[in-house]
Amino acid sequence: MATIAASLSLKSKSPAQTRRIGASGKTCLVQGIAQGLGIPDPVTSKSFVLLGEYEGRLTLYHGDLYRLEDPLEAEELALTEYCAEGALVVEWAERSAAPESATWRLRRAASATSGCWRPSPTAGAGARRRASVELTIDTASHMASVALSEEGALVAELTWHCPRNHSVELLPTLQDLMQRAGVDKGNLGAVFVCIGPGSYTGLRVGVSTAKGLAFALKLPLVGVGRLEADAYQHVDYPGPICPIHRAGRGELAWAVYGRDASGWREVMPPRLSLPDGLLAAGKRRLKRALFCGEVSEELAERLRETLGQRAAVAEAAALSVRRAGFIAELAWRRLAAGQADDAASLKPIYLREAVAARPSGGGRK
Repeated sequence: MATIAASLSLKSKSPAQTRRIGASGKTCLVQGIAQGLGIPDPVTSKSFVLLGEYEGRLTLYHGDLYRLEDPLEAEELALTEYCAEGALVVEWAERSAAPESATWRLRRAASATSGCWRPSPTAGAGARRRASVELTIDTASHMASVALSEEGALVAELTWHCPRNHSVELLPTLQDLMQRAGVDKGNLGAVFVCIGPGSYTGLRVGVSTAKGLAFALKLPLVGVGRLEADAYQHVDYPGPICPIHRAGRGELAWAVYGRDASGWREVMPPRLSLPDGLLAAGKRRLKRALFCGEVSEELAERLRETLGQRAAVAEAAALSVRRAGFIAELAWRRLAAGQADDAASLKPIYLREAVAARPSGGGRK
């Protein structure tokens, strides 16, 4: 079904104009809209919480961008996606990427595949209701994955092939996952997200959606790197773990992780290099390492030729697929240790942004 959208923009440049519109202030105007939608709950200022949600004949989303410092922060909230099937009213919209003078936008959309977050009347029928779950999102590559967990223990997971279509498929898939698990957004207790490196567009969709949910629902947010997530799937391996993914231009993104007496840790941070740089680092620093992730047959052969018994390769195709359930387990440990990220400042990892020229054989951060 095609999306049908209608917009009403009301612009005011003075208190007198605002009063003629029908209210004595921005929040008062929103209160009037809420009354017209039959919403019984009191509508208050959203300066400190960014977004509020009210149920009536139509769901009303009330946003306030006053405390945002950068227009890109407004874009990363992904309000249009989150509020797709309701009325979205935004105060201080001039702080967004499209400056306007005191603008309120009322938008309603209806679509069979839109990313609305309405609890399904059949969600959880016959299933145990869950008090609090964590939602995990991974859109760093062509294989997307989402999961629900309880204190890091997997409840439900969906992983699927999603080539450059994350903005269309992510929210409907999340809604389907939550419905299958008998969960609605009121059950969410935290949001976890893969922050890359990886697909530029895919990462923006996933990270923006996670940040928008964390902002709107006042939930803690934890970001986990893609390479670390690839490595953590092999956490029981008794040696260093080197996850790899193809970064284009003949380059590889890779890092090294491992577990010792102090626990899980990063041994070498994420970096870009040509395959020769990876092989050189392996000869100098890695003993009995496991290479995993996107390891081609050609690269696997070169690893064996160069490193011999110092290298093991996770060659099974299923082991190369990153799953959100592992990200959830790793992120939960950090959340429990008080290591949540700041939703306003969390950003994707783009290794190539820091590289001014094509690297030589050595690795570069």
